[in-house]
Amino acid sequence: NLDSLDPEEIPFRENLVNFEWALLYGDHLKLTKDSHLAVDDNGFIYIAADTDGNPFYDNSVHRLITGKKLVLGKYDSQKNEIWTHELENPYVNLDVTGIAVDTKGNAYVTGSSTIKNYFEKSRIEKKQFLFVIKINSEGNLEWIREIGSSNDAYKVNPRTIAVDTLGNSYVVGTSNGPFEGDSVKPESGFITKFDTNGNQVWVKELSALEAKITPTSVAFDKRSGNIYLCGSANNNNIRNDKNPGIGRNDLLIFKYDENGNGQILHD
Repeated sequence: NLDSLDPEEIPFRENLVNFEWALLYGDHLKLTKDSHLAVDDNGFIYIAADTDGNPFYDNSVHRLITGKKLVLGKYDSQKNEIWTHELENPYVNLDVTGIAVDTKGNAYVTGSSTIKNYFEKSRIEKKQFLFVIKINSEGNLEWIREIGSSNDAYKVNPRTIAVDTLGNSYVVGTSNGPFEGDSVKPESGFITKFDTNGNQVWVKELSALEAKITPTSVAFDKRSGNIYLCGSANNNNIRNDKNPGIGRNDLLIFKYDENGNGQILHD
C-alpha cells in the first residue's frame, strides 16, 4: 500500500499513472492463454491469443475433436473495438507466440500449428509447424504461411516476431530439423524472413557443437535497417564452436542485414 508509506520513501510517486480500463475475453468453459499485444504509431492496440476451440464430433473415428483457435482483435485507446477475428479448425491446435504491426497498421501473428495446411481437415498428428498470418488494417486476412516437414518427429517452435518498415517480417525460434526437410537433429535456433506478400526470403539456422541455442527475441532497427536477435547458448562458445562456453548459459546477440548476413555481437 503506497499510501501508507512515508512520501520520502516513494521518490517515483509523481510518476504514478491512473488505471483507466481493462478488457477481458474468455469463456468459463475454455482456457484462453498465450496472449500478446502490439501498438501501432496511431495508438491502436492489436491483440492475439489462443483459446480452446468448439468441440466437433468426428463420426469417422467416433470421437470428440477439440482444437485450439486463434483470437485476433484491434481496439482504439479508449477500448472501442475496431474489429475482431477468430480462426479455427477442429483438427488443428494453434498456439500464438507473437504479434507485430507495421507502419500501415497491418498485423503479423506467428505461432505453431499441428498440421502443414491450415485448411486441410487432417487427423490430429504430432507434427508441429510455424505459421505467420497477415491481417490488414481493416481486419481482412491477407495471407497465411506455414513452414514444416512431412517427418512426424520434426518440430518448429517459433518464439516471437518483428516487422520492418517495408512489411517484411522476421521470426525466431528453435527447430530440431532443417526447414522443409526430413532429417531430425538436436534442437537449434533459427531466424527466417518473409516479405510483405508472405514469401519466405531466407532462413538462417543457428547450431553449435553439442549445444542448444535458443533465440528468445528479435528487433528491427529503423535507422540502420539491421535486425537483432537475442537468446542464449548452452554449453558452447559459439564464436569458435568449442565446448564449454563462457558459462553454463551464455547471452547471445546476433546482428543481421536485410539479406541475412549475420555476425555475433556478444556471447
